[in-house]
Amino acid sequence: MSDQKDTLLHMRKELLARIAANRRSLKKMPEGDYYYWDHYPDGKRVRQSAAGDERMIYALARKSFLEKAIKADIKRTEALDRALKQIPEDDEEYDLDKKTAFSSLPKKGFLFADDPRDWLRIVQSEDQGEYSKNNIHPTNSGVMTKSKDEARIGNLFEAKGIAYRYEKAYGMNFYHRGKGCRVNKIFHPDFTIYPEHADHILWEHCGVMDDPEYFKRLMARIQIYYENGYTLWDNLILSFDNSNGSFNEERIRLQIKLHFNK
Repeated sequence: MSDQKDTLLHMRKELLARIAANRRSLKKMPEGDYYYWDHYPDGKRVRQSAAGDERMIYALARKSFLEKAIKADIKRTEALDRALKQIPEDDEEYDLDKKTAFSSLPKKGFLFADDPRDWLRIVQSEDQGEYSKNNIHPTNSGVMTKSKDEARIGNLFEAKGIAYRYEKAYGMNFYHRGKGCRVNKIFHPDFTIYPEHADHILWEHCGVMDDPEYFKRLMARIQIYYENGYTLWDNLILSFDNSNGSFNEERIRLQIKLHFNK
């Protein structure tokens, strides 16, 4: 069996195991959606807001996350099946670049790592030009960030084996109230996370929340993200400093555990 086929089979096996595990977890989740949960007093369905119940909010968010994760893994499995069908049975060397659904993925750190289980690692190679000139704080792996807190968060991702990109550029289209029309603008979220079980997730670390102008800009940015398909606590995560401005590492660890089970 060729190394490429062995790698793809290994990935497929892990995907199927993760789908099964997520389906088992999904069965334990409460009925309802992200904002409401259903219960059945006297046999009749009653829909109740989860806004006042923090544990229920987290449970319903986890349910929504699991549902999307299962769908994403099913699509990945189907892509793997298509790729496997194109690999010759005679162990002939096969060029993944030309014929499979993986041709658009970064090769280094995805398919050709020394250990197939490392395929989710991302190469931090994007050239941000002038935007990166103030990146002076390195993570343990050498990713340059703009602040010590961001470097600490990057270190936590790296320690947990979570693939990420720092300040990846995204083109966003949104309605500009001042101009009275829709405009396009480049945004650089603090982190883009590539979890093992879903599409990418944006992570913004928020500081100086007691600054009204900063808070106003943050709310506007969240709205722009929403207009471009990023929903808070689904594929958009926010983290915060303590009220005195100090970094809360334990809270970040808990958020990583909640969203990525690591």
